[in-house]
Amino acid sequence: PRCIEAFDADTGTQALVPIEIDVRVDPAMLEGTPALEAAAASSPQPSVLTLRKVAPCLLPEFDSILAVRVRAPRVWPLTLDVTNDEAHALAVRRRVLYIKRKGGHLPYADDHSALRSLLCQPFASLAPKLGQLRALVAKGAGGGAAAV
Repeated sequence: PRCIEAFDADTGTQALVPIEIDVRVDPAMLEGTPALEAAAASSPQPSVLTLRKVAPCLLPEFDSILAVRVRAPRVWPLTLDVTNDEAHALAVRRRVLYIKRKGGHLPYADDHSALRSLLCQPFASLAPKLGQLRALVAKGAGGGAAAV
């Protein structure tokens, strides 16, 4: 019952998306665990720990969740502030995130390394035309000099 899932708002299909979960922790629980101590020390608030996961994933106990964020280059940013907004808290309790993919990006399942996106190769379709353009410019520059 603590599994959170992400769905594409346009297609309704399940999506893999990196999320960050801010959780409240008891400082006494961090003692003796160097990795958690370092993570908490880097946090602006000492009793907040940021977990990085990929949805769908298991959530920590709901009472300890402060915020859920989606921060990925392929989707529009989303922040659910559970402590200050009751609608956000309800969305997290329902364990469903609706994300909006940015134009030109494929889902993580289809292109996990982001090498097939439109932004990765912006001039690939123009490569054959660039050769023709160079020839035209060279021909035009040569023709203009001969006429003078």
